[in-house]
Parts: sequence; C-alpha cells; structure tokens
Amino acid sequence: MTAFATVPARAVDVRWEAHGGQFMPVALAVARRNLLSIRRAPSVFVSSLMFPIMSIITMSGAYSGVALVPGFPANSMAAWMLGFTVVQASAMVGMSSGLGLIRDIETKFYDRLLLAPINRGSLIGGLYLAVSARVVVPFAITLGLAMATGARFYSNPVLGILCVFVAAEGSALLGAGYGIGMGLRLRTFAAAPIMFMTVFVVMFLSPVQVPLGYISGWLHHIAVANPITRVTSLARAGLTHDVKIGDVVVGHGGITTRTLAEAVGVLVPSIILLAWFAVRGMRKLDN
Repeated sequence: MTAFATVPARAVDVRWEAHGGQFMPVALAVARRNLLSIRRAPSVFVSSLMFPIMSIITMSGAYSGVALVPGFPANSMAAWMLGFTVVQASAMVGMSSGLGLIRDIETKFYDRLLLAPINRGSLIGGLYLAVSARVVVPFAITLGLAMATGARFYSNPVLGILCVFVAAEGSALLGAGYGIGMGLRLRTFAAAPIMFMTVFVVMFLSPVQVPLGYISGWLHHIAVANPITRVTSLARAGLTHDVKIGDVVVGHGGITTRTLAEAVGVLVPSIILLAWFAVRGMRKLDN
C-alpha cells in the first residue's frame, strides 16, 4: 500500500482536478527522468529490443526462400519481416515503461510523487511522452537492419518510411497503455512474464512469416480478426504489392487509402481505450 492511500477520498479527487496548469511541466519532468533511466538502468530497455532484433536477423535468413514463391508481396524476407519486427519492438519498448513504473513503486519513489500536489494525469502523460521519444531507437534499428539485409521500398520511400514510423509510434503507445495499466495494478516485477507473454501471443497471432492469403485453418481466422494485422499491414505498405494466387488477389499491398484507414481505425480507439486503462490503474493506486 502506498503512502498516499491514507489521504482522504476528497483530497484524491482534488489532486486529479486541480493544478491543471502544472500538467505539462510535470509531464516533461517525468519524461526526462524516464529517458535518463535508460542510461542509468539500461537492462529493461535493451532487453525489450533484443528479441525483435533477433527475429529480423534469424527469420530473414531461415525463411529467405519464401520470398521466391510466385506472388510473394515483398522483394525479400527482410522487407516482409520489417513490418512485424518494428511493430513488435515498438510495443515492447512501450510496455517497458510499465516495468520502469513498477521499479519506482517497489523502491517507494512513487510514494513521494503521489504525495505531491500535482495532477495525477501528468505522471502518466510523462511516460507517454518518453515512450514517443524512445520509439525512435527500435524504429531506426529495425529499419536499418532490414535495409542492410536487402529490404527495398516499392513505392515512394519517404511515404513508405512514414508508414513504418506511424505504425511504430502507434504500437509504442499501445504498449505503453497496456504496460502502465498492468504495472499500476500488479506493482511487482513478478508480473513481467505475464506482460511480455501477452504481447508475444498477440503479435504472433498475426501474419508473421507469410501473407494472410497463405495462412489457412484456425490461424487464418484469428489473424483476420487480430487488430495488430492492420498495424503491421501499415508498416509493410511501402514494401509490398498486391498478392495474387493465379488471377485472384488474396492480399493487398502498397500504400492505399484502405490500408491507412484500417490502421488508423484500429490504432486510435485502441490507444484511447488503453490510456483509459492506464488512468483507471492510477485511480486504483490512489484508492
């Protein structure tokens, strides 16, 4: 139980309602501290990058022959895997903000923050700002690795890279909302395996090694319904073309209005929902 749990309920409400003008300065201070923690304790941040980096290296090699199948939508396996790995790496980096939050709770640093007369939302807002900046690292690493191992953009490279970046930022914000919400509820590093496993399962139930049109059975139905499929499609938009089996188009590639609309239609409500999940976690911590 935190020290703030002893404050009367009305005082808790005031701390959510008052001091609105302090929101941005406090959020920036929290973001700065979170970014500096990478240098002071890099293990959590680095570990969140290792698996995605290994994925693009190993899968691009192990499945390189798949790119030779007629109708494959990308010029190489590295180009195809880029969309998945950048989304996965960004989500992991976002979720790592929740692990940093758990560390602050376990070391009692968060008790001091909760006793301060500040807007509680600024504590969450600061973590979101930090995640938005930190996602540049997995974005640059995965994009650089993919390009170095043969990935090439079919359409306008600038628009293609922009699609990758938007997918990365959106995935990072999704991971942040989930990680912060879970961290505020579970408050122990013992929850880390549960958090990572959830992300792994959701990610790998989307089209990973092959396009959706080549997947059959129960996995196809799950991949179609999986919202992450739309996000990875956005990241792959500039790297792919339409998938055809014979004369039938079984998958759409390229930067299209449909791809953008589907991705935005998933990201915006999901980010809002998970932000609400994080805020509810903070209110539970107050209580």
